[in-house]
Amino acid sequence: PAPLQKNGEGLKSAWIFIRLCGNQNINGYLFPIHLCHYSSIPSYPHLMQSPIKLQKNKKTAIGTSYLTAIISITLVLFIVGLFSMMVLYVSKLSNHVKSNVVMYIYLDKNIKKEICDSIEKILLTKRYVPNTGKEIIRFVSKEKAAETFTRQTGEEFAKFLGYNPLRDAFVVKIKYEYANDDSMKFVKKELAGIPGVFETDFQESYIQVVNDNITKIGIILLFFVCILFIIVVILINNTIKLALFSQRFLIKSMQLVGASELFVIRPFIWKAFIQGLSSGILSVILLFLTIRYISEYLEDLKSLQNINEHYIIFGAVIILGVLIAVISSYRAIKKYLKMRLDDLY
Repeated sequence: PAPLQKNGEGLKSAWIFIRLCGNQNINGYLFPIHLCHYSSIPSYPHLMQSPIKLQKNKKTAIGTSYLTAIISITLVLFIVGLFSMMVLYVSKLSNHVKSNVVMYIYLDKNIKKEICDSIEKILLTKRYVPNTGKEIIRFVSKEKAAETFTRQTGEEFAKFLGYNPLRDAFVVKIKYEYANDDSMKFVKKELAGIPGVFETDFQESYIQVVNDNITKIGIILLFFVCILFIIVVILINNTIKLALFSQRFLIKSMQLVGASELFVIRPFIWKAFIQGLSSGILSVILLFLTIRYISEYLEDLKSLQNINEHYIIFGAVIILGVLIAVISSYRAIKKYLKMRLDDLY
């Protein structure tokens, strides 16, 4: 250090340097700093602290900053995971609504039962008809249709007309991938060509409304996803920077004593990895408990759940936390290594 003068700047600079670097353990190497004439410095009583006490205070501050960073990153990742789950459930709910789209196939009058059975077998072979599920193909006789119409309207049209003008029909569910206007028109045209089929029809207005609403919801969710991702990156990046800010002098000191860049960066990157991994695991635990709690009150939500999709989101949240933490730490350390010592103050 500079010569110790009682009323000069050299004394102040020497003591500041000793407070920052005195007895500092850097990656397993101990760098002791010795100062002579310790008792001859009455002008700086607040600097006359034990090196061990200073070291303990510093370790406590660093530990607190890292704990705060883990908690902050955990909460941010939890929000990301929760929003991802919401997007997933909205997507599955839209598919569930689309899966209720049906095609009405009206048959010729006085059609034989053998032809009806043949038509049903042909429908089961179509690629746009689901292979599994309840009431995929439902046969509705004209008598049953007349009863339903009378019950809903209160009018007995068959007695008024003297005959039943309705036809036997098949109500066929269509896969949600085909629940759009162009695909349904194609399906309608193809099914109309089956022998014994008089006419085919579907609720075109219903499909149009469903697709329009899903498109609007998708655009809104995409907008919020982009905004949320930017906010997450900024928050985690700033959190990591604040955690490393208290160690900027340690980073610079290691560089000044001749440590290579890799030697300086490696322990901080490892800490960032542990930090991101711990935050990701904690956020996944919170996310799992939240979903389980909500599912107990919303029974219908269980029908939309897929454990494999949940695992994908859990893994993505953990990977996101690790990547952002490591990249943010690397950028922050590179910044401090490039700065001049005077600029660190």
